Amino acid sequence: MLEAGLVQGWPTQRIAEALNIGRSTLKRNFGPLLKGRDMAPDRLQLAIFAATARKAVSGDMGAVRQLRQMLTENEQRAAAARMSRAAEDEQPEAAVGKKERARREAKQASEDSGGLWGGDLNPGNWH
Repeated sequence: MLEAGLVQGWPTQRIAEALNIGRSTLKRNFGPLLKGRDMAPDRLQLAIFAATARKAVSGDMGAVRQLRQMLTENEQRAAAARMSRAAEDEQPEAAVGKKERARREAKQASEDSGGLWGGDLNPGNWH
């Protein structure tokens, strides 16, 4: 029952009241489970997937259909995640104003000794 409350996202006080125990008793006896609260939905989904896979392997055709559907949904989520990561990586560089562009070009010209200005920007550097 504790894990069901965690999957629902219930606060610790509500879980303690539902189990008819004190909050401190809940924390003392189930502290590690409470700390893994963020992983509870993923753990439940994994348990459901494992049970469905076991039933499908044993020959249950309903489980086979359910497993195929779960695999398709998982592939779609993974593809969407890859697409969003690719979109984040391909964001264009922020527009640069004319003053900032001139500053960057001046800095680059002074760093490059062979550009349009040659060595004229670095006096005392005779070759």
